[in-house]
Amino acid sequence: MSAKVFIFYSQKDKEFREVLEDRLIYLRNLKVVESWRDRQIVGRKWDGDMYPLLDSADIILLLISPSFLSSDFCRSQDIERAIARHEEGVAKVIPIMIYPIRNWSKTPFAELEVLPKDGLPILDWPREEEAFLDIAVGIGERVLELSKTSPEYEKTDLAIAMDGLASLYKKQGKHQESESLYLQAMEIFENRGDRLKYAKTVTNLGSLYQSIDYYFEAEPLYKEALTIRREELGEKSLEYVESINNVAMIYYFQERYNKAEPLYQEALELRKELLGEDSLDVAKTLNNLAAVYSSQKMYKDAEPLYKEAYKIMSKKLGENHPKTITIRRNLDSHRNKSFWTVVKWYLVFQTLYEIFV
Repeated sequence: MSAKVFIFYSQKDKEFREVLEDRLIYLRNLKVVESWRDRQIVGRKWDGDMYPLLDSADIILLLISPSFLSSDFCRSQDIERAIARHEEGVAKVIPIMIYPIRNWSKTPFAELEVLPKDGLPILDWPREEEAFLDIAVGIGERVLELSKTSPEYEKTDLAIAMDGLASLYKKQGKHQESESLYLQAMEIFENRGDRLKYAKTVTNLGSLYQSIDYYFEAEPLYKEALTIRREELGEKSLEYVESINNVAMIYYFQERYNKAEPLYQEALELRKELLGEDSLDVAKTLNNLAAVYSSQKMYKDAEPLYKEAYKIMSKKLGENHPKTITIRRNLDSHRNKSFWTVVKWYLVFQTLYEIFV
């Protein structure tokens, strides 16, 4: 069971509510939250009619602004109910600071822990994306607290919350915190015999190690996930193909190109079969296989793969999409290396000719 989130906001702040839900979509993708419900607070008479919704919520977000604080909602039975559930430990009420608020200590919510961290309003952050990531991490931490104490949460829910929060820590560069949660989640999944969830978290831990260049630590984790997925799902599953790609990528970063090449070839054929010749994942694998060839100075083998990858990306995402631009740059870089290799050998042969002729 993932957490249910309810958002209260002023009508004037509707745009922020929409941005918040959009920016925090990865909480749902990571299974940290299950659903979002919201309610505007302007123009309503607050008399306790929200009790059923409030009683089902695990996380209650209050989007704090001057118009929110001036509403009758702040003195309603509904907010009293929400605060009571918070104090009982069955839900978490979290003020989200949008604007700077004067005399915050005199508001009904001054004793609550606010997000983003240190009460710094979203509008005061140098990079808005970092503010929303901080909010996501804060929500994830509250969900983890609830999953540890609530009888409604099973051990599996706790491990899912740990895995999701670990991924958010990774985004923030908090590698030790991320590693610790991944390891705890792995232990829970392993003890409960949930091999596929275990394989997913093993993969996530491998990705963490890969991101900080711990390639030899990542390799056995990716291989373990590969074995589990082959046994549980078979070789014609996307999860198995993902694991093949992960192992190949580690070999590539280790410059073990002879081992990376056949795995990328296998991943390419399976993705074409499972997803179609022009899928984005096929384009990514073409790009990766081309990089293996280019790194070995096999330029004639690499170029058609880069071209095919670029063609698919351009068709699917457009020429100006960042991923398309990246592949275009890879192709250009490859052509430059190929050109200068030809020039280098021409100069070598020219020098030898002058010496021996």
